[in-house]
Amino acid sequence: TISTLYQIGPITTGAWKSSANISVNNGNCLNFGPTDIDGGTWAWGGQNSDDNWVGRQISIPNISTSGVYTGLFLNKYYCVSSVNFNVTVVKDAGYAKRKLQNVITKAQKINGSSIKGYDELLIVIFEAQTLIQNTNTTYQEYIDQLKKLNSAISKFYNQLILSSQNLTDKIITNKDFKSTSPTGWEGTILSSTGSNTGSFSNKTFDMYQTITNLENGKYLIGCQSFYRPGANDGGNNYSYGIDNTNALLYANENSMNITSLYNISYIGENNLYGYVNDTISANSVFTASSENCANWALADVKDGVLKIGIKKTLNITNDWFCFNNFSLYKIDDGLMGVDDVLIENEKIDGPVFGFDGRYYGTGTPQTLHLKPGLYVTNGRKFNIK
Repeated sequence: TISTLYQIGPITTGAWKSSANISVNNGNCLNFGPTDIDGGTWAWGGQNSDDNWVGRQISIPNISTSGVYTGLFLNKYYCVSSVNFNVTVVKDAGYAKRKLQNVITKAQKINGSSIKGYDELLIVIFEAQTLIQNTNTTYQEYIDQLKKLNSAISKFYNQLILSSQNLTDKIITNKDFKSTSPTGWEGTILSSTGSNTGSFSNKTFDMYQTITNLENGKYLIGCQSFYRPGANDGGNNYSYGIDNTNALLYANENSMNITSLYNISYIGENNLYGYVNDTISANSVFTASSENCANWALADVKDGVLKIGIKKTLNITNDWFCFNNFSLYKIDDGLMGVDDVLIENEKIDGPVFGFDGRYYGTGTPQTLHLKPGLYVTNGRKFNIK
C-alpha cells in the first residue's frame, strides 16, 4: 500500500497531509510525496497528454485540470503498486477576474496610440473592461477573455517586431550578462550571473544603459525577465490572482511591469515546486523560446537619447529578479498614424473609450461632451474634429 501524502504550495517540513481526495486552487502548485520505499522507480500520469512525471516526490505547478492523478511504483522485484489522487481544481471567478484585471492594467500602459494596429488591441482591452464591469461574468468567460487579450498583446508586439528595424547587435552593449558589472551598463551591481543571465536578489536596484545619437522616433525595447515577489511559495499567492510584479522595464519616461515567475512552469533540472529557481534554469526557459518571459516597452526619442533599464524601488524579503537578452527595434515611420476612421456623420451611440484606455461612458458624442480626438465604440473607431 502506498501512502496518499500531498502538500499545496511550498513544501514544508513535517506538513504533509494524507488524503486521496484533494481540493486545490486553480494555478497553485500541488505536490505528491508518498512514503519512501527502498529501491524501485516511480512514474506519474495525469489528465493531459503531457502530464508525465518521474520520481517519488513531484510538483505540478499551475494546476488547472481536475481528475485522477496516478502514481506507479515498480519495486526491485518488478512488481507494480499504484496510488490514485482524486483532485478537484477550484475555478473561482474572483481569481479569474483579478487575473484579467492584472493584464488589463498592464495593457493600458502600452503607449501605442500613434501606431497602426494598436486600435485592434485597444478594442480587445475595451471588451475586457466591459466584461469586468458585468457582475454576472463566469469563470470561463473571464479566462476566455484573458486568453484573447494576451493573444492580442502578443500579436501587436510581434507585428511591430516583424515590421521594424532590429538594432540590437548594432546599438546595445552587452545584451546578455557574464559579469556582475557588465560593460556599458550603469547603476546597481548585479547579485549574481550564470549562463549569461543576470539576477538581483533581495534588494532594490536600477541598472541602465544610455544610448545617444539615435534617430528621433519611436522605439521598441525588449527584455526576457521575470520577478518573484518574496520566497518561492509554489505559486500560492498567484493562484488567488495576486500579481505583485513591481519590477519594471523602462525606456525614457515609459515603463512596463515585469512578468511574474509563476506565469510559466518549469520542471527541468534545478526547478523548485515546478518553477525556475536559478540563473541556469532561467536561461533554459529563455532560450527555449524568445516569447518566454518576454517584456516590452515603447519609447519616444526626441533628442537622440534613449535610456533603457530595469529597476525596482520596493523591496520584498527574499524576492528575486532574473533577466537576459535585451533587444532594440526602430519602428518604421510607415507604422505611425491611425487610419480607417469612421466618417463623421455615422451615428454613434454606445460605450465610448479613448485611445488612452479611458472609459467615457455610454451615449452619443453630444451627450458625453467628447472633445476632439480619436475614440472607439463597439469595436469601431471614430473621430471628433
